[in-house]
Amino acid sequence: MGVFQLLIKLIEHFGLIVAGCFILMRLGAFRKIILKRANTTEKVLITLFFGGFGIFGTYMGVPLLDAIPNLRGMASITAGLLGGPLVGMGAGLIAGGHRYMLGGFSALPCGLATLVEGLLAGLISYYLKQDKLDWKMGFCFGVVGESLHMVIVLLIGRPFSDALELVKVVALPMIIVNSLGIAVLIEILNGIFREEEKAGAIQAQKALNIATKTVGYLRTGLNIESAGETVKIIHKTTDIMTVGITDRHQILACVGAGEDHHNVGKERLASATIEVIKTGEYKIIRNKTEVGCPVPDCPLYCGMVVPLKKKGNVVGTLSLYRGKGSRISQVDIELATGLAHLFSIQLELEEIQHQAQLLDRAEIKALQAQINPHFFFNALNSIVSFCRTDIEKARELLINLGDFFRSTLNSGNRDLISLEEELEHLRSYLMIEEARFGNRIKVSYRLNHGKDKWYVPQFTLQPLVENAIKHGLSSKDEGGIVTIETRRLNGELQIVIKDNGKGIPSEELKGLLKSGVYSKAGCGIALTNINQRLISLYGPEYEIKIKSTEGSGTRACLMIPQDIVNGQRKVAYG
Repeated sequence: MGVFQLLIKLIEHFGLIVAGCFILMRLGAFRKIILKRANTTEKVLITLFFGGFGIFGTYMGVPLLDAIPNLRGMASITAGLLGGPLVGMGAGLIAGGHRYMLGGFSALPCGLATLVEGLLAGLISYYLKQDKLDWKMGFCFGVVGESLHMVIVLLIGRPFSDALELVKVVALPMIIVNSLGIAVLIEILNGIFREEEKAGAIQAQKALNIATKTVGYLRTGLNIESAGETVKIIHKTTDIMTVGITDRHQILACVGAGEDHHNVGKERLASATIEVIKTGEYKIIRNKTEVGCPVPDCPLYCGMVVPLKKKGNVVGTLSLYRGKGSRISQVDIELATGLAHLFSIQLELEEIQHQAQLLDRAEIKALQAQINPHFFFNALNSIVSFCRTDIEKARELLINLGDFFRSTLNSGNRDLISLEEELEHLRSYLMIEEARFGNRIKVSYRLNHGKDKWYVPQFTLQPLVENAIKHGLSSKDEGGIVTIETRRLNGELQIVIKDNGKGIPSEELKGLLKSGVYSKAGCGIALTNINQRLISLYGPEYEIKIKSTEGSGTRACLMIPQDIVNGQRKVAYG
């Protein structure tokens, strides 16, 4: 058989294998491993599958010159690219081992080559970002892998004359068809990624839209009225059949099928809801029995219950249900957990408002007022824009937004917190601002305060940095840089916040810390507040020092004495 005839034979078998792979890659277990979500058991099953796929590829080959030109390499290389080194090596070992047992002078080199191809493909997959893997790269790797296969046959196959004669005939057909098969499988793979990203973007945007609409209600707390409006918005915005919200003791709201007997105010919660309240982890309800409704004709067949938290404690649950013939998909899980996270943030915002009403300290009230709906909605708008272009960035910003508000709450009513806590709070804020302003705003950290445990008044740095961005840099077309510096100076901690923005006019700079306002937008309340707290804690010599030059920027410097033991001053000033 000549080279051309062999090429035609392999192409005939190639179409059948690709069609089978296309069908299998649409199954849940395969999608999990493609999307890096598979557990150990599923990876073992995938390894066994591709090992069997390689064996099938061997039998789909054409016996020739005491050898079997085949499509086995397509299986081991694809296994490695999808599942990583262990999956690729495992599949290569199974398929290559089978080839070795078939015998022939090329048994050892062909079996070894299959193992090497799977392992190398897995190593490349491990270090290569998935968005860099396209059909061209897959084809090129197929060419390299099968070429290496031929080299191993020439190096190990004996007698050499037989190995050389075999390679002359099979090299070109096997390289072309296996490489083409890998390229096609990579395109199928990337199609699945694109589907997942699109679905994720849609769900993220949907969750943000729901959160935006519900923020006005949940800011009043978790009660029958706010829960009722929230479930109506979710039910109207999504295709979920039934939506419910509970607190720790009763059903607060339910809308959709079954709402007639899942009554508001009912104190008998479902067992799944009770479990979620106890564990703090979401639960997927897979059948009617797990729903636990005593009404025989209840239309709820499957669902999901996720916890709503405030300061890490479960204060209620959100439930999403579907009917007969449906199932809870990965998209539903992402939507439910995303909504629960955003609702928890909103409930914590409600806690901020509640604390502000209870606290009789004007400085804390003023600084907490910096975290207002304007910042929240600006952050949400920035995240929504990234949902269309960069899903991972949107997810990262949501985490930063949650961390920002959570750190604000967790600082409690302490006068002093550690510098590390204050800097972490600041980083969460700046990640959102950098995303919002893009390349116009850059942040530079120069932290040289050593290993000492420093404590600073809470809510000190973020308002200073916010003023630098809002009043110094944002109005400049080209933006600028805000720099945060810390260092030990004469036994004290020096903190400097500076920017290269438009600066402050000299006549406004003089009364800045006294009057508290130097622009129409207003910014000095927080500055005055911080300054007064520093003076109250440490004395008048520790007031903020501000220097500014119009057109060049502003520098704010404050000093913190090291007379703190475990976060408490030894002697309070005044």
